[in-house]
Amino acid sequence: MSTLSIVIPAYNEEKAIGAIVQRCLAARDHIMDGTDIHDVEVIVVNDGSSDRTADVGREYPDVTLISYPVNKGYGAALKTGFAEAKGDLVSFLDADGTCDPRFFRDLALALERGRADISIGSRLNPQSKMPVTRLIGNVLYALLLGALSNRAVTDTASGMRIIRRSSLSRIFPLPDGMHFTPAMSAKALFDEELTIVETPMPYHERVGASKLRVLSDGVRFLRSIVECALLYRPGRLFILLAFPFLAIAVLFSIHPIEVYARQRMLEEWMIYRLITVLMCYLVVSMLLSASVLSERFVAVTRGSGRVPGFIFGLAHRFVTPKSLVAITILLIVAAGAMNFTVARQYFSTGTIQVHWSRVLVGSFLVSAAVHLAVTAVMLRMADLLIEKRVGRD
Repeated sequence: MSTLSIVIPAYNEEKAIGAIVQRCLAARDHIMDGTDIHDVEVIVVNDGSSDRTADVGREYPDVTLISYPVNKGYGAALKTGFAEAKGDLVSFLDADGTCDPRFFRDLALALERGRADISIGSRLNPQSKMPVTRLIGNVLYALLLGALSNRAVTDTASGMRIIRRSSLSRIFPLPDGMHFTPAMSAKALFDEELTIVETPMPYHERVGASKLRVLSDGVRFLRSIVECALLYRPGRLFILLAFPFLAIAVLFSIHPIEVYARQRMLEEWMIYRLITVLMCYLVVSMLLSASVLSERFVAVTRGSGRVPGFIFGLAHRFVTPKSLVAITILLIVAAGAMNFTVARQYFSTGTIQVHWSRVLVGSFLVSAAVHLAVTAVMLRMADLLIEKRVGRD
């Protein structure tokens, strides 16, 4: 049997806090009905409110009230509540009345059935009354996080969840601000040992003005997701960044290749297009190298030679210092063969009569060769560190 602790962070919510506390207290029997929960406690964290939020909270003797003299932030209030909570299941919902406390029963049942670590109430469903701008933002964040983690939740910033206390250590530390929830979602999704279940829930318009700032908090949400990706699965982030450059390079390459196939030469105006294409291919090469290297160095920090994921596991096996050195040599040989005539003309006559495209492509091949050589050295460094770490452990 479990105890559920409901934490309600509140900042200047005097108009709504009383109603949500009453609803939480009234929902206790419903939450315990048919679940493994035998007791429900309610904790209100008054986050430095300048109105009567604290006074209203004191009117309920069955509620634990924690007050800050100054505002510390949404995430800070939740972490304080978790630390004070007695339950082996900790949960939270916003004080603004948008979520129904009775829904904790559904979340608890989903947690039990799925033997999960975190149970999330998803606001993204046809019955949701979420504002359009926030709806679009949540969908975009969910798509990004899904692409980076290869796991999915529909509502990365949901403000109603149940978490097993035993799992908190795996997702901490978390930020103090409004980006607490997307940071939690990101860390949980990137941790393959944590299980998340999600249940569609009703969501209503809030009481009073929202504390969320769409632009500034949206940037913080995005930063939280990116930072988690860099910490756990940086390779996927670099691959996603490489795709637009690869698309530009391929699209811009089609016409020059067609022209060269017909005329065996490029037209003069194509120098700008070719520069763009080669630059994009070089950026793609750099990002793919960063992807492989970052995954390898994350493996170093884990103290394991295993690189997670099918694609990166294959890269770890086949993209080796030896294979990169071999490709480097081939690129240098190709650049030399392409520009042998260029070098001979310059040293014999002091002029170059060969078409500029040869020099440009040759320069790109040399640049790519140098880049791959550096990558090979860094990969060897990573392999040595992995061998040393694994051997020591």
